[in-house]
Amino acid sequence: MAGGNGYVRQILQKIEKHESLAGVDLRNLYLSGMDLSNLDLRGVNLILTGLRLGVGRGIVGVMVGELYAATAGIGFMITVAGATFQTDKVFVGVFIFALSGMFLVELLTRVEKRFDKWRPRVGAAE
Repeated sequence: MAGGNGYVRQILQKIEKHESLAGVDLRNLYLSGMDLSNLDLRGVNLILTGLRLGVGRGIVGVMVGELYAATAGIGFMITVAGATFQTDKVFVGVFIFALSGMFLVELLTRVEKRFDKWRPRVGAAE
């Protein structure tokens, strides 16, 4: 176990390196009683933008999965209604998917706007 201290030292150095890359000093954050004003939140807005853009792809994936593999639910209702020429039910199912996607995009857009003051500006000096 003589080499154990070397491994711990290497791990601590890696943690310190990642802390400095993220702009967060975890020791000071912990000792200050979790004062969140020390955090660099520039990346949060970019993550939320990615989530907002991913919602559309997720809804399409859910809809395709529902249409092909569902034995119950909205996708199954759309499939059965389409096979029996019940266009009103097909449109209701599609409308439900569309509304859920629009709701999620709007929700993430509003959350993203709350973090807008931390958004990195194009051409801004660091």
